[in-house]
Amino acid sequence: MNNKFTFLFVIVTLLVSVGYGGVINNGLEFIALSLSTNEVQWNTLNIPSVTFNFGFRFTDAGDNLDDFDNSALFFPGSDTYSNVILSMLNVYNISDDRKIFYIQACLPITTIGNCNKIFGTDHVDCAYYMSIYHGQTRESKFTNKEIVQEFKNSSILRIYENSKLPILTGLQLNVYQNLVTLIMQIEYYGRGLSEIGVEIYTASGQLLVYTLYSFQYQMDNYYIETMFDPIVDGYKGYRIHNIYIDDAEININQYNTSQLHTMFNVSTFSLPKGQPPTRYTSLFTHSNNPSNPKVSQGDTYTIEMADAYLKSYDIPIYCTSYIYNYCQFLHINSTWVKIYNTITPFYMNNANTDTQYQSSTDYVSTIASIISLYKNGDMPPKVKKIQYSVSEIYQLQPFYIELNFTIQLQDAYAQYFEITDPNIDPFSILQLVAGNYTNSVIGTYFLFDSYNQDLTEFDVIIRDSKSISNTIQAKGPPTTPRDYVNDLDIEILGQITVFDLTNTTETSIPLIIKSHTQSGEDQIQGLMLGNVYGNSILPVGVVDYNGIQSQFLYSDSNYTLFQTYLTISAYNSLNIYYQGDFNIVMEFTNSGGYLNYSAITSMCFTIVQPPFQPTIVTSLTMSPSNTININETSEILVNIQTKGQIVNQAQIVYYQNGNILNSPTSNVLSNCNQPTYSYSTLVSDILCVIPIVGLLGVEIYPYLQLTVQGVVQTVYNYQLQESGYPSFISVQGPPDNGLVPNITYFETSFNWTTNTITINYNIDNQCPYAVMNIIQFVIFNKQMPTMPFGPGTDLTVTQSQSSGTFSIDLCNLPGFAFWYQDIGIYINIPSYFPNDKSYQFPYIYLIEMDPNNQSFPINPLGCDFSGPRLVNVGILNPQSVYDTTNQGYSVTLFYDITDDLTGFNNLLGSIKLKEGANEETGEFYIQPIQFNASALVSGNIRNGRYQFTIQIPQYTNGTYEFSISNITDNQGNSRPFTYQNILIINGGTPLTINAYSSEPSPTLPVLTGVTVTGTNPELLSITISTNGEASSAYILPIGLNLSGYVYASPILNSSQFQITRIDPIGLNTGTYYFAVCLNSNSLKTICYSPFDLQSMNFANSFPNYSPVYYPPPSVTNQFS
Repeated sequence: MNNKFTFLFVIVTLLVSVGYGGVINNGLEFIALSLSTNEVQWNTLNIPSVTFNFGFRFTDAGDNLDDFDNSALFFPGSDTYSNVILSMLNVYNISDDRKIFYIQACLPITTIGNCNKIFGTDHVDCAYYMSIYHGQTRESKFTNKEIVQEFKNSSILRIYENSKLPILTGLQLNVYQNLVTLIMQIEYYGRGLSEIGVEIYTASGQLLVYTLYSFQYQMDNYYIETMFDPIVDGYKGYRIHNIYIDDAEININQYNTSQLHTMFNVSTFSLPKGQPPTRYTSLFTHSNNPSNPKVSQGDTYTIEMADAYLKSYDIPIYCTSYIYNYCQFLHINSTWVKIYNTITPFYMNNANTDTQYQSSTDYVSTIASIISLYKNGDMPPKVKKIQYSVSEIYQLQPFYIELNFTIQLQDAYAQYFEITDPNIDPFSILQLVAGNYTNSVIGTYFLFDSYNQDLTEFDVIIRDSKSISNTIQAKGPPTTPRDYVNDLDIEILGQITVFDLTNTTETSIPLIIKSHTQSGEDQIQGLMLGNVYGNSILPVGVVDYNGIQSQFLYSDSNYTLFQTYLTISAYNSLNIYYQGDFNIVMEFTNSGGYLNYSAITSMCFTIVQPPFQPTIVTSLTMSPSNTININETSEILVNIQTKGQIVNQAQIVYYQNGNILNSPTSNVLSNCNQPTYSYSTLVSDILCVIPIVGLLGVEIYPYLQLTVQGVVQTVYNYQLQESGYPSFISVQGPPDNGLVPNITYFETSFNWTTNTITINYNIDNQCPYAVMNIIQFVIFNKQMPTMPFGPGTDLTVTQSQSSGTFSIDLCNLPGFAFWYQDIGIYINIPSYFPNDKSYQFPYIYLIEMDPNNQSFPINPLGCDFSGPRLVNVGILNPQSVYDTTNQGYSVTLFYDITDDLTGFNNLLGSIKLKEGANEETGEFYIQPIQFNASALVSGNIRNGRYQFTIQIPQYTNGTYEFSISNITDNQGNSRPFTYQNILIINGGTPLTINAYSSEPSPTLPVLTGVTVTGTNPELLSITISTNGEASSAYILPIGLNLSGYVYASPILNSSQFQITRIDPIGLNTGTYYFAVCLNSNSLKTICYSPFDLQSMNFANSFPNYSPVYYPPPSVTNQFS
């Protein structure tokens, strides 16, 4: 790999200690060393950093910086990040002969590690050393002893941390029914707490451990709340065995039972004794039907039945569907349940099918099984023929290739396809071209690159549902690899390094990515940025040379400037509250498919978090409250009012059956409506609706989770009690009458032409516990009840009435796909009980009353599952050269497009200046092209010709290339394209026009001003002023959920342009940077980055206000 990286920022580093020397090792002299500070105080949440500057000189003749590979700083300690790799990103101040160079590295203390600091001491002198790797095999190593001897005190790095133990200064205990709250006051001396743990022995002698972690701010009180089950844990004799407190410096203090009793008179507690609920050792008895077949055959459906007798009417029962069965149940009365299980065809030979039906509560589970032997054939799957969209692949650039597999199976369906080339992923896009499960033509397409993929000879592995695999040796299109030169260089340019979150929940800073390829062949095809500490991916904009979604500031065959961004949120899904300095890492892919990775450590980025200001709940009302009857209401309305910082989101969560805070099984009662906020009164008003479905008979103790300025704050149940707010919910119902819902009429019909099911039904109900406004008609795949190694295939259509007639358009049913060829319907009605108790009418039961027997002979080719096809594309009446010296031209492109069913909807492509860009003046041209069905000139939307006309104005100069990104039909199916796909369709004829003018354009536009007034979206005004003749102007805004081009409207004879509203979905309150681009009347574009605008004293950002808060995307750890 010879990829190079450069990271250029405006750097101002105050060097407090500079040393000069001359240590020589293996052809390299260490000539200078400086640190921005020799003493680092890390006693707050703010993460400090140290900037190192090193100077080196090659001493051997013929050696210079061209021999540099990389270098590394080594810090003692076991932390993974103690070894920091430095690359050309860190090199600067290079001498003319390239023998002398300097390396700069800004390292946050989190990157340096603990330097083997001894526990209990307040500082450590970090004994770092350094190695330089050059000439491929040579290492110049400079030990810490050599560094200290040569550079004396200027080399010292001393890190100070708190060594005092945190202290528990207060402890109270509150028992509220079965909910226990510990309230702790803690004093600490360092940068924060890491973990608080409480160990409690129950009356039964079980040790339970509860923890708090991820503290976003210092709190007056720290709470641990948990529910106890007195039947399991007992009523008396609970003892706090230990409380431990761990701070960020790993100073741990512990308090045992005796100490807690002496200091706070708190060490034991009991629960109030009440009427104990009925507990069962088993939840049902059962009997399997003695006539159930012992053997199931692979070519038919086999029905099995059982009876379960519940110990109580409120006990739920479940029946599990697997890949080999579908299982439903029918309540005969409130405690008698019939199990209907069907073993499907196509399963593996000599396997045992084990269908389980079970009931579970928080204290016991009862499981029963129906077991049978499965018999099927052993014929392996066959691939009879493979068809390809091309006959030869001769040095082709990447393109989407199509393959059609004609397959034959016996009593099975195909589960898995894979080409054994390691560079080709298993097929994730499969479409039925013709046939059915066992004899069909299956199509797929994927992006193929002849540089590292080969289809000349390959193996296809196919596995069927019998778990029988077959490997077929195939001969595909003869493949000759394309030429490729790996010479991509990347620079990251920027001037802003601070993420200021003081008044916003997220901040995006602009970055400019400059790519260079001498050959013109190696282009960037994707980029990710992440945080070094945690190695997690952070949100960035698209950077892809071939992607129209990218924001281009300049592009020619060798150089491209992309605008992108890096976004930091105040709070993310990993509960990382981060402030201070950090580094980023860069990972990008080039045209050869190589993944390039490098840490950017020459400069630090800084996060400034807002000072914590508490937001308090000033009012909370609940209607109805406390004891609620299901006969009187179906929901609870909760009104919450807070004062302080803006509440972005609110949830009502509750403890039940031992669930504790921070437990993944905590239950969400309500995701509340978006709060409204008054900036004058600092009051947020929040409305929450709690549906009582699933809450019958449960004691609920709610608490609140408020997202304030992007940071989650918890209002504990104890705090609700203390303030006199409703803190307890008990949902009651009438006594069991033994009745259950009963379906009295069910009839279906099917329209084969439109794949539409019509259902007429009537359900009588005298059961008080069934939720009759949620009647779920579940469509499932009888032959494939669950996906192989994946989720079930249930598709649900919900009705709110107990009787009626409605239709289901399968082709437009979300999730419906071509493998739904033999389907059935069952009905599910939820209940007010917890644990997902429901009432069902099984498929087998329904077909007995359906005159149509649920006969749905689905036409698998009657639904549109595939995207449109481009049959031909070209230019009408093309000229070899368009001479624009004295006139302009109208050029019309035609596109012949077919689509099997729903018809063409839209095409997205681009026009790009391939030859004629000017790096010195910044002139280039890349613009999107988009048209819809209104461009049809002949035929129809299923087989027609579309035309798109572009003006080639006077003075236009250069070669312009037309490409297609994707074509989409009216069903939403999309087919992607590369430029190579167009060449294949056109027989190699380029889709380009050549324009020539002997005279340059006399009126190229110049930007003379940018002003921003008001706030998006209501009162925004971005005004762009120009000289010269600009045909159009647009901005490239950056940030989460911002992308693409936002065009301005012309005003004042086209010398000014204006944008009055930017309306993306998901834009949070904050400040958003943008670039400005001007299009000339001669098909050229000149763009001004946010940094250009700043240097010209023009506006480069706009404010946005949103009453809605959009959480940041989940942070993932996916770097190499």
